[in-house]
Formats: sequence, structure tokens, C-alpha cells
Amino acid sequence: MKRENFILTQFTLYNTQQTKVSTFLSNLDKKLNTLLNNSRSAIPLPNLPTPFIDFLPLKSMNNLDLVEQILKPESENSNFNCHAEELKNYLVLQTGSNLSLSAAVSKCFDLCFTRHVASNFSFHGKTKRSFKVLHLYKVMNESLSGRIKTKDDVSAAIQVINNILKHSKPLFVD
Repeated sequence: MKRENFILTQFTLYNTQQTKVSTFLSNLDKKLNTLLNNSRSAIPLPNLPTPFIDFLPLKSMNNLDLVEQILKPESENSNFNCHAEELKNYLVLQTGSNLSLSAAVSKCFDLCFTRHVASNFSFHGKTKRSFKVLHLYKVMNESLSGRIKTKDDVSAAIQVINNILKHSKPLFVD
């Protein structure tokens, strides 16, 4: 009889604890949902995808060559590359939705390039290396595609990149 009472008491205590834990988790879930619905700042910024951690923003042309290899499509018939998709998602989340188109283009550029690496390029490649043929540019362009709705938006985005490239200065080492 004592053993049965002991087991019954333990079972009741266990049930009570389970109810408290369940209620606590339910309240925590409600608070978290309220916080996420009311505050965009509660969503953490994304982490840089693993293949790009040591490379972005690009600090050298050697790093650019490595990133271009990582972003190269997996086959000739495919434009898909899982690393390109990860980087695109990272750039989309980093630029957010509150910035103007020119600010978003500039921020996206700064996340990918340092200005002294950018000094090696012109947009069309008439006087320097062509920027528009880079896989990284294509990823940047895709990440901004949700903001670019008209031909004027395309022109404005290209103009921002042109200005950045034009005013980027090489890093001189004494």
C-alpha cells in the first residue's frame, strides 16, 4: 500500500511539473510570436555563407578568382549553383527592404567588394576588366531583382555601380 501511495504521489508530482512546463512553453511561444510579428528587428541578420567567409568583401584579385570559381554554374546547361543561391539570399536579407534602390545597390556592392579591388574594373570593360561578366555581379543583380521593376530602375542600378567603379581608387603600398 505504501509503495502504491508513493508511486501515485510521484505520478501526481510528475504530472504537475509537466503541466507547468507545458504552460511555460506555451506562454513563451505566444510571446515570441508577438515579438516577431511586431518587430522586424527581432529577426537576426543572416550569416555569410560558409564558402565566402574568408573572401567577402573581396580584398584582392586572387580572392575574386576564387569566388568566381565557387560561383561558376555547375554545368554548361545550368545557371544554378547552390553557393550562388546562398550568397543571393544573404545579400537580399542584408540589404533589407527599407533602403532606396541606390542605397541597396551600394550596400550590396560594399558587402562584396572593397573599393581598391573595384578600381580594377569598368562596367563594360572598355578600359579595364569587365564588371558585368563577373558571376559575382550576376548574383548581386539577382539579389536586387526584387527592387528593379522598370528599365529606369535597371539604368539607375547600373549608374550607381558605374559611379562606384569610376571613383574607386587602387590601394597604393609604399
